[in-house]
Amino acid sequence: MDARNWRLGIRIISSLIVSSIAGLVGFSRAIDCEASTQITAEFGVSKLAESLAISTYLFGYAAGSLVTGPFSETVGRSPVYVISMILFTLSSMATALSPNLGAQLTFRFFAGFFGSTPLVCAGGSLTDLWSPKENIYFFPVFSILSFVGNGVGPPIGGYLAQYGPSWRWVDWVTTILAGVLLLAVIFLLPETFKLMLWKWKTQHVRKVTGNERYKAPSEIEKGTSLPRQLFESLYRPFFLAIYEPIVILIALYLAITYVILFTSLNGYTFMFSDTVQERAKISQGPNREEGYEHAENQQVENILCSVRRLYRFRFLWMMTYTTRSDISPWSAIIGSVPFGFGFVLVFVTCYEYLMDSYAIYAASALDSASCIRYLIADVMMPVSLPLYSNLGVEWTLTMLGGLSALMVPVPYVLYRWGHVIRRKSKHAAS
Repeated sequence: MDARNWRLGIRIISSLIVSSIAGLVGFSRAIDCEASTQITAEFGVSKLAESLAISTYLFGYAAGSLVTGPFSETVGRSPVYVISMILFTLSSMATALSPNLGAQLTFRFFAGFFGSTPLVCAGGSLTDLWSPKENIYFFPVFSILSFVGNGVGPPIGGYLAQYGPSWRWVDWVTTILAGVLLLAVIFLLPETFKLMLWKWKTQHVRKVTGNERYKAPSEIEKGTSLPRQLFESLYRPFFLAIYEPIVILIALYLAITYVILFTSLNGYTFMFSDTVQERAKISQGPNREEGYEHAENQQVENILCSVRRLYRFRFLWMMTYTTRSDISPWSAIIGSVPFGFGFVLVFVTCYEYLMDSYAIYAASALDSASCIRYLIADVMMPVSLPLYSNLGVEWTLTMLGGLSALMVPVPYVLYRWGHVIRRKSKHAAS
């Protein structure tokens, strides 16, 4: 029994459901960012304190990825999707009902924890459903759907925060969408994990024939003890993160990419509103009317709105030297496009490389990479604004560009010696 042999329609529907879950998790992260002003006003806290909501969400990602992936390689993909989606929906609903900042941060952590499932299990599911050659074409579709959530979240969140009944509707929308996807997971998403399908088939054969000598590969290798299987599955991501050079290199590669991503995200308001408002002050002069200042402030909001729609498109070298008061902000915005293109290429190729290299253990490999990159990104979120304030935009982005340059040799190392490393690995595919 192999999910790759199923009808094409079933495989496409299953893949789209998994991709939609990933998009929803990104949507949940992005939409909440737009309500920070209203949340700080209602809870009476600082913006720095409210920014911890993003950090706790990312920390939940990192912690959850160490659990959901290994469990999916023990009990199967489907139960993990169902349980995690139920708990993600409940966590989002609890966030919408939070009476204070402490409750909000707690439930955002759990939302990130249970929302981490598609980050690690999706790679395993796509490996189950598609051959490496087929994944070349479908995994970019998964990536696009994943990023769509990040793109549509900010404008929807901004609209609800400004014109909706309450900022809490940003979480109610997430809850409603999660409930719809939960129904799709329950009724339309079958089990795809090859070892679990073999185990079910073997159990059926034993029941029909009455012969207990038939054993599934997972039962032969690990025995039938569920605690032992769970222990080995939970241990595997740590083992891969310590002893597998491929996982270590790609994890560091993605970690640097996400540091750049989230650091620039946190510095949007600082980089654009400060420089554009400074331009407004310079051009205002002593005899300018107040109406002109209002128009400039409106221009700031329009520019920020445009940038948020380009949520995933980031900017390094070009933005380093164009985010100034005497240069049009559109120069930096245009400079974000090549970095966004590069980020998508890095994400897609790194995930595909891990999925192809570790096959049935792809979820554990993605576990390790996801945990490392989100832990590092989580640490950088509260640090990023002081970096921009103390070092300035040019030096901060120059530093990020230097970090990016350090990782340039990684793809060449894997291209040259990757096959040698895989031959020596016990977990990599042959």
